[in-house]
Formats: sequence, C-alpha cells, structure tokens
Amino acid sequence: MAWDNLSDAIFDQAERQPDAPALIQAPITLSYRDFAALVAKASVYLRDLGIGARMRVGIALGNGIDHFILYFALLRVGAVPAELPVEDSPDKLVATARHYNMRAIFTEAQVQLPAGIGQHRMTPYWRDTIAALSGDHRAALGADELQVITLTTGSTGVPGGLVATHRLLGRRIEIQREIFKAQGLFSSSAGTLVLSASIRFGPFFRFLLGQILAGGVAVILPEVARPIETVRAIASYDDAIGFFTANMCRLFIAAAPDGALLFPRMRLMVAGGLPLYANEKRAMIARVTPNFHETYGSTGIATISLLPPAAIPGKAESVGRPVDSVTLAIVDDNDQPVLAGSYGHIRCRSDVISLGRCAEDQSTSAEQFRDGWYYPGDVGM
Repeated sequence: MAWDNLSDAIFDQAERQPDAPALIQAPITLSYRDFAALVAKASVYLRDLGIGARMRVGIALGNGIDHFILYFALLRVGAVPAELPVEDSPDKLVATARHYNMRAIFTEAQVQLPAGIGQHRMTPYWRDTIAALSGDHRAALGADELQVITLTTGSTGVPGGLVATHRLLGRRIEIQREIFKAQGLFSSSAGTLVLSASIRFGPFFRFLLGQILAGGVAVILPEVARPIETVRAIASYDDAIGFFTANMCRLFIAAAPDGALLFPRMRLMVAGGLPLYANEKRAMIARVTPNFHETYGSTGIATISLLPPAAIPGKAESVGRPVDSVTLAIVDDNDQPVLAGSYGHIRCRSDVISLGRCAEDQSTSAEQFRDGWYYPGDVGM
C-alpha cells in the first residue's frame, strides 16, 4: 500500500491493529494506537514552534521512542528531516545546519546556535510536554512533494546530502520486501526487527521504516549496546530480523558456540556497508544463522545487489546479482562497458534513484548523478 505521507502508515496501522506493539524500548512498549496519537500531538507541537512544510530540520538524537515520534511528526507536517551525528561537536552541528540551510535542530544537549537556526531540546519529559496537546497537523502535500535528506559520510567522495521523496522511500521499502519475499520470507508476518544502530545510516533507517509500513514491531537497542546484549535480544525472539554491519557479523561469528548455530530461529539477517570475506560469509550460514544475506547498496539508490544463503557456498567472493529493480553496468572512464572479468566503475539505473545532492557540487566526488545513471563511486567487476 502506498501513502502520500509516510507517517500515514502509522495511522493506518492504528486503525487495523490498535493494540499491536509498534516500538519496544525496555521497559516501554508503545502500541500503534499510542504511536499514532503521539505523532499527531507532536505534529501540533511542531506547528506551534513554527516548523512546517518544506522546512529543513536537523535531528541529533540517539535512537529511541521519542526520536521516532519526532521524526514521523516532522514527516507529517511536511518538514524535511535530516539525521545528524549525535556525537558531532556544537561547531560541527552549526556548520552542517548552515550548509544545508536548516531552520532548526533537535538535540538532547544544549547547543548555542546562531540567529536564524532554532534549537529545541528533547528532555526526558518531552512526552509530558506534548501530552496535553490535541489535534493533528498533517501537511496537504503529495508524495512527490514531500522530501527527506540523508547525509552521507563521503566514503566514495565528498560528504553530501541526498534528497529523496516520500514516494521514492516508499518504493524502496516495497522493493526491499519484494526481494526477501522472493527468498520465502515475510509470507505471514513482518517479524520482530532488532534495531542495533542509528537510523542515520541508510540501511537501518530503511529497515525501521519498512517495519512500520508493514505494521511490525521494532525493538530498539541502545546504540552502545555490548555485543552480548545484542545477541541476547536477537535470541529472545522466534522471528527476529535485522540489518547488521560486517563488524557486527564478525562479533557474532566469534560468539557462536561450537557445533551449534548462534541464532537457530532467526528469520532474517542482512549484512552490508562493507563486505565480509568469503570464509566469513560461509561461517555466517554455518555457525550464526542459515538465513544470512549480504547486500550491496548505496544511499543514492538503496539496494543494488543481493547474495542469498543458497548462493554463498559457490559465490561467497561476490556480492551477488543485481536486484530486479536495478539495471547495472560496469564501465570504463569513457562510460563504455568493460569486458567480463575486468574492473570498472559501477553505475545503475532504477526508478528509486535519489533526486540528487541538495547543497554540494558533485564534480569533485566519485559519486555522480549523470545522464540518467547513478554512479555510487565504487569499482566492480
């Protein structure tokens, strides 16, 4: 199902399954009914602050229920949210806010911002602040008008902010679920998402957004959780799913017992960001979970290729085949296809490519949007 405003998914689920859990952050469990009510109240709170449609807003907060209420409220009022590193210094936050013309930043700590940029603190009592509010302030904009900014780290070039619409994000989630449904997953339910890292990293955000759009539950772990805490959380659920970095996977391999699987009941584990070595991928399906998948992707397009468990024994040195939604080519410096077995620049076509950069000149970056193609800045064969 497609929504004009991605926040509508919460309200739809609140009607379909009001008592179903949406977010769990021990010891709190938030139902979809309560999640929708709080997002509506927060949208009125934002309106009263003067935050509304097309206004760029930074969020420098750790993962948590209040963070996600705020994020979806910003979507609801038509603002353009951008996740910022919570560990950034005040000077860095100010520089980022100026660079992207942000009108406000939400933080946990007090930060001195220059005139023209509003700072709003998220205290432990923030939910009490909005509890007395009533109503719902939803922007009257369509899915192609509403936008989100994702800040990249610059691993393939100059750090930048990539712009995507609500329609593009919704379509990326549809593709993500179609990919794993083709692997025989999600036939009956959304599973239990174990969220182990900040949503400012694209794959973690997509998994959270996908879980909410599907009416599933997300278990929010502290971002500084010890490996054993993450292992215990995953093992606590019969239908756990999640995205994990390569380094997280290495910790799982090290924690796996001899002669047994670490997560025998896990429904889906996806790794990405940086690749694992071939022997590590084989160890993942032999010692951690047989439902391990590796993906390759980039902020500007999301998932590019998938290596499913069945392909790992014979193709563990690769990152799999391009997904159906992507046309992929390996080209030379003149944009001509290279021969099989030769290295070249990766480029992709898809209907879910970001609109482009929102503030930077792309000429100095390996990441490019050119002639209908997206160049993530990586080399492939």
